[in-house]
Amino acid sequence: MNNYFILNENQKQTRQRTADSIDVRQSELTKYLFDFRRVLVNV
Repeated sequence: MNNYFILNENQKQTRQRTADSIDVRQSELTKYLFDFRRVLVNV
């Protein structure tokens, strides 16, 4: 029972970390696209 609980907690943390890194990647991509659009507008 205890081991199962620990395993479950570890999976949750890993999932959270994965979600966080995906969020970071998406926001970086969005920022990049906005910069790109700004360059196109300026030209």
